[in-house]
Amino acid sequence: MPTAQAHRPSSAISQQTEAARRLSELKERTCEALVLLLTALLRQARALLAKEAAASRSERDQLARLALQDLRGLYEQTLRLIYRLFFIQTARRAGYVSADCALNLDSREPARQRSNQPGTGAPDGEVDEDDASAGRLWKRLQELCALMRSGCQQPGLRLASYPGRLFDPATTPYLEALAVPDAVLIQVLALLDCDTLAGEVTPETDWIWLPAALYEDLLAYEPRLASEPLHEVQDRGRRLVIPARLNVSSPARDGRTRYPVVRAVAPGNVYLMPSRGRKSRGSYSTPPALVPYLVRRTLEPLVSRCRRAEDMLALRVVDPAMGTGTLLVAACDYLTRAYVRLLGEGETLATAPLECWKRYRRLVAEHCLYGVDLDELAVELARLSLWLFTGHLDQAAPFVSANLRCGNSLISIPLPDAHVRSEAPARSRRLDRLLRLIPLPENALPATTEERARMRRLADLWVALWFWPRASSSAARDQTGGPENEAVPALPDRRTWAALVAAVARGEDGSQAEATAGSTKSATDAAGTLGLAPYLQTLRRLVRRMRPFHWQLEFSSVFFEDSGRLRSRPGFDAVLTNPPWETLKPNSREFFAAYDPLYRRLERVEAEQQRRHLLADHHIERAWQDEAHWLEGLSRYVRQSGLYPAQRVPIGSRASGGDLNSYKLFVERVYQLLRPGGSCGLVVPASLYTDQSSAGLRRLLLDRARLIVLLGFENRAGLFPIDSRCKFALLVFTRERPAAHFRAAFMLRDPAVLQSDEQQFTIALPRALIERFAPETLSLLELRTQREAELLSRIYGTWPLLGAQPQEREAAGAWSVTLTREFDMTSDRRLFNRSGEGWPLYEGKMIHQYCPCFAPARYHVVPEIGRQALLRGELERLEQELDELARIELPQPLQGGRRERLMTLLTTYGRGPLTAADVRFDCEAPRLVFRRVASSTNARSLIATILPAGCFLGNTLTYVRPWRLNRDKLLALVRAGPAQPLSLAYERSLSPTLLAYLCGLLNSFVLDYVIRHKVSVDITMSQAAQLPLARLDPEQPYCQAIARRVARLVCLGPAFAHLRSELLGAEDAPTLPPEQRRARLQLQHEIDALVAHLYGLSAADLRDLLYGPQPQSFPLVPASVKEGVLRAFADVERLLESD
Repeated sequence: MPTAQAHRPSSAISQQTEAARRLSELKERTCEALVLLLTALLRQARALLAKEAAASRSERDQLARLALQDLRGLYEQTLRLIYRLFFIQTARRAGYVSADCALNLDSREPARQRSNQPGTGAPDGEVDEDDASAGRLWKRLQELCALMRSGCQQPGLRLASYPGRLFDPATTPYLEALAVPDAVLIQVLALLDCDTLAGEVTPETDWIWLPAALYEDLLAYEPRLASEPLHEVQDRGRRLVIPARLNVSSPARDGRTRYPVVRAVAPGNVYLMPSRGRKSRGSYSTPPALVPYLVRRTLEPLVSRCRRAEDMLALRVVDPAMGTGTLLVAACDYLTRAYVRLLGEGETLATAPLECWKRYRRLVAEHCLYGVDLDELAVELARLSLWLFTGHLDQAAPFVSANLRCGNSLISIPLPDAHVRSEAPARSRRLDRLLRLIPLPENALPATTEERARMRRLADLWVALWFWPRASSSAARDQTGGPENEAVPALPDRRTWAALVAAVARGEDGSQAEATAGSTKSATDAAGTLGLAPYLQTLRRLVRRMRPFHWQLEFSSVFFEDSGRLRSRPGFDAVLTNPPWETLKPNSREFFAAYDPLYRRLERVEAEQQRRHLLADHHIERAWQDEAHWLEGLSRYVRQSGLYPAQRVPIGSRASGGDLNSYKLFVERVYQLLRPGGSCGLVVPASLYTDQSSAGLRRLLLDRARLIVLLGFENRAGLFPIDSRCKFALLVFTRERPAAHFRAAFMLRDPAVLQSDEQQFTIALPRALIERFAPETLSLLELRTQREAELLSRIYGTWPLLGAQPQEREAAGAWSVTLTREFDMTSDRRLFNRSGEGWPLYEGKMIHQYCPCFAPARYHVVPEIGRQALLRGELERLEQELDELARIELPQPLQGGRRERLMTLLTTYGRGPLTAADVRFDCEAPRLVFRRVASSTNARSLIATILPAGCFLGNTLTYVRPWRLNRDKLLALVRAGPAQPLSLAYERSLSPTLLAYLCGLLNSFVLDYVIRHKVSVDITMSQAAQLPLARLDPEQPYCQAIARRVARLVCLGPAFAHLRSELLGAEDAPTLPPEQRRARLQLQHEIDALVAHLYGLSAADLRDLLYGPQPQSFPLVPASVKEGVLRAFADVERLLESD
């Protein structure tokens, strides 16, 4: 693979290194400024409340109290202040604001000099009382912000009105009630006054205003108040905050502290703690190294079809999760260059001044670019970046605020799209009746502004229905964010809902209730309005929380003609986005860690105790309930609204599911936003092309779209601030008829490869191959060369998949492979003991290939306790089989559910309720197991063995169920009455020979090679079920040869005496203990050779499999092992004859 140095000149590398250094320095200065401001504001709030009467109810006092309680909210408003100051500094450096107008720079020089001297100045924002009382600079800053907001054209201050709400005082209510002392403001201004604040956004600045590049990092910090002396220290390049008592000096360090102290934090002062909040939100800026390729590959097909410059301006490009706008600015740059070429002015503009380019950029941005994001401040930064890229700060840019909007891209009414409307989700009749009462025209846009406002209100009501509290309770109040003592009504009946729809259509929002009661309207009308007031107020709060974004109303020209008729091809021409990768479910560890930084490190019992302690705080309890109810409503909206049908699709007898994730919703949403023929470029996690939960999305992309290119990356270059082993992908597709092939590459590491010829580092991946490898889930294998595709095609051949069930389940000798897991290591922990009492609990790290005793057991489980815990699941499995029999056996169909059918069947034949005697437990038989935790970069990924009867398993092991129910026997036992237990209907799912044979297959290099193309960090049951399984008759020579060798490796000791006798003919048959390492290794070579021959590989195929591209080719396996397998392969015929 080409290296980065092969594609980037040394000057470019040094420029990137210098830019990273400057950004890091600016981040440190900004964090210091944030701490200074927060400390000062908190002191101001405390001082203000100390001077006022305890019962004071003034608005300023209320805000001061809220600021003290809402440290996160205060931090976010302070961050907005920081960006106001950044903008002022940028405008000053660009010459739009003079030094005198900026904030009297001369007065800051002494403070700047003091701040640059170590050990001087007041710590953590402490200032003298005289300085604290001064407010000249703070008042001047507020005046300047007002001018920035409205615009000003006067000497020393030439600025157009700011196109957004960055300077809107309504967005910073805490800062309006409090004031920053001048001495602190002087220090902050000195910190933020640096040479990096250029007034231009260019490709050289990675298409972003430099301070905006810090935003995601700054948002990830959590402000805390120190409860004891702390040290901010530097450790291996990371900033940590630790108790000072843990950073003590030692004689070995000559009295120095363990870690160098960057800053000491006194008790009661503010510090910033790097949190995992950003990781849990999955919100990461798009790495600049990925931007040019993604933009070019997405927009190039559209640009190539433009014949005139006017065609270019007709393109509509959107980023529905734009963040700070990097992709949109880069798209503006690409489209502008293409536009200039169509004009025929490319050569002229090559040497033209920047002003000429900005004129065309502005034209492109105004006509072509759209963006949406849920984060208000991120939207402001995106607007500012695009403003700086397309014009000057003294030029008004109303299109920036019109085209870049704040809202939730995922929550809306149905788009005017045939694909979405054709879906019919399953939902309750009551819900359907309520939905039908809301009139939402699909194919036409209301003609007047008033009618559009009415439609928007009804659209808000439509989405609010999914999030509406299902019960009137305090939890419901929390869900809507209502006042503490205010009742929140549950979802109303049909009559009340119809009245609510009418009230919303009229424009009522609940605030008119009292006025209506006192007006000249009839008492009946007044009573009706008053009765609806709680519902209207609940609606208002839900909308405020949801922030729905109704695409066809907000960007109506993209979907409708000027006449209001629906366009023939509604939607955007292109979508470019890097959506958040957030798991949408309550995460207790992330949530409670915001209140207790050590919560993540607590063991289960300690964590539960601390959780109860934290929930005793009413505010924390409300926040936790609020989060849970909000996500419950979101799940209902996704599952039942019909807008996201690809999130859950049938997979055989099951359904794809898994936790909701924001990136999955965005993938489906961007498909809907595209017009037919439109193009989309995405940055997504690798789970999109591997996980079973994404099967519906893969089906959507492979059946209803044309995949253009899929590039899978491993994060080794640290492009994202996540684990270097995590994988992500660049995906480009169009909304067109599917093609037979698409370009793909996997396990890429260096983004510099994106600058080379795509044909050189990708392969043509046939869609038919995907269907062969994973017909139900359409999961993609991580292929790197065409040779790998050929090898895998040969291995799969015509063999059925491991998870496929035989057509005749009861046929003699039929394979029955069902994968499952037993105990959960977290939720079932109460069952385990460390005293060694009972049976061992096996974990993944306790086994290795053909080795059931690789490490000792940490835990044991008393058999009676273990069986009792497993009984419910076993009875459930038996009940499912009996229910199928009941549907056939009972003469008439019964009203009711499975429970009623089951009881009728049992009582008909004189049987009572099912008991433990009617089931067989898996722990009573030998089991084939394999490790769940694995990686394609390990020496071996698929590690299996056979465990004896009399043990339990943790969820780091997956196993093959040892029992299956014979339905004929089960029916005979039911009919025979209660004389015999139903457990007699159980029989082995695999014979001993097939069990050992399957163990040999799973441990082979052949199937390991297959799974290494699928696995990331875990081998899921879905991935294992997609392995090609050579299902042989137990008497077949290959099966016998492999099974006997496996038995000699595995069946050691008295625990395997019975299985050893079944496989080798006698309990004392010779086996190979671990001490005979060389002999054991030779048997493993022979098994690998037999499996390779069975799957139709040639000697050249096997060599390529063992020595091919890394990591799938086992680079960590010694060459001596690989050569041993190849030697054994050359002798396969003799091996078969000798057996």
